[in-house]
Amino acid sequence: ASAATSGSSNAQQRARGGRPGAVATVVGSGGNSNATLDRSREAAAAREMTKFRRLRRSGKDTRKIAENLATVNARSGRAPLAGAVDVRVEGVDISFGGLVLLEGAQINLAHSRRYGVVGRNGCGKSTLMKAISRRELPLPPDMDVLFVEQEVAGDDRSALQCVLDSDETRRELLSREKELLGELEDLETSSVVAASKAGSAEESIPEAAARKKVLEDELQSLYTELEATGADSKVARAGAILAGLGFSADMQRRKSRSFSGGWRMRISIASALFVEPKLLLLDEPTNHLDLFAVLWLSDYLQQWPHTIVVVSHDRDFLNEVVTDIIHVKDKKLHAYSGNYSDFEKTRAEQLKELMRSAESQEMRRKHVQSFVDRFRFNAKRAAMAQSRIKLLQKMEESRVSLPSEDEEFAFSFPEPGALTGSHAAVVLSGVSFAYDTNSAADVVEGDAPALSAAQKEPSSRKLLFENLDFSVNTDSRVALV
Repeated sequence: ASAATSGSSNAQQRARGGRPGAVATVVGSGGNSNATLDRSREAAAAREMTKFRRLRRSGKDTRKIAENLATVNARSGRAPLAGAVDVRVEGVDISFGGLVLLEGAQINLAHSRRYGVVGRNGCGKSTLMKAISRRELPLPPDMDVLFVEQEVAGDDRSALQCVLDSDETRRELLSREKELLGELEDLETSSVVAASKAGSAEESIPEAAARKKVLEDELQSLYTELEATGADSKVARAGAILAGLGFSADMQRRKSRSFSGGWRMRISIASALFVEPKLLLLDEPTNHLDLFAVLWLSDYLQQWPHTIVVVSHDRDFLNEVVTDIIHVKDKKLHAYSGNYSDFEKTRAEQLKELMRSAESQEMRRKHVQSFVDRFRFNAKRAAMAQSRIKLLQKMEESRVSLPSEDEEFAFSFPEPGALTGSHAAVVLSGVSFAYDTNSAADVVEGDAPALSAAQKEPSSRKLLFENLDFSVNTDSRVALV
């Protein structure tokens, strides 16, 4: 989970060469340093474009590169004011090379609403989310934005500690507490040493007492602030979120580097839910979750007090969670109230109404065109024909525009032909599988419940299955659940 930085820091990062394709200006007295920077950035963008084309030719996934190279513009009027809780952006243009993803689109995100972004693959959904998280679109300056797109980097911190550390305020306060307690301990030690000496050392004791009073007052103020932020209850809250996403008490103590990418993605989601940003962006959050975790996440997000924007292809999840749908279609963002089922129903009705209007308009146009063709060169009806020609022009300008039709997606399995002998089946006999768990090297002592002696054994193993016997034949249809 990566929090979006402020606009100024983003600008500085882009100026340092942080993202290919972004425009940067450096002011200084370095002669032609601007030109050198521009050339280096153009070269970096060209390398990225070459890599993108090479991957596209080989049929590999190019989405990440396309998102980073996208050009984002917005023609919003006034800059958003501090304290605003809604997002209003007009004239959004997003393009990549010669491909236009959005053109003149409008974004309206109301506070405490939950938006589901839907559309065909490659229409620009994830690119739009990245543009919002990077503040490449105008957002209220004090609105915190969090985009969950990738798993946390594995390190020696426990899963629980990773979630707790995502709260920057709590982390800074606890760090300051540690510094103050260290200073007080050093001061006590030095005071004892000074008191054991004679002469001038006695003169420094009042100064040490005054310093101790300052540190104790600051420490008391810090404890008051920690209490106001609910720091005592946050450990339990972080643990409850992890538990909802499938982490047992033992797993919460394990080092994050010991988890697979899917489980580290769950840590990212847990961190985002724990921080509770004003604008939460989720890209396919259910991809790494099992059924029970998806159900828990759906219930949790329904109680979310702020704004959510989620990209998902899971219609059941969208039906449970979202209050609005944003449909990315024909380079525009079309807003619909309700969940995904409501969106499908409303869109089907709108499409029928558009088709009726288009048919009616076409019948009227043909009637007028017939009159023009018949009397254009008739001297008595020339004036009437000319007025009908002008009417045809107006009708063309106000012509009903039907949405483009989605391409039908289909695939087929080639006929493999008959298989005989040993190739006709896959046979498993007496198969078992287990893996090491609760290794002492992967467990972090901290706020989670203590482990038993048996759980701390490095040799403990988790048995998933044993003595498994089954076969898969050419006519089998097997589902793993």
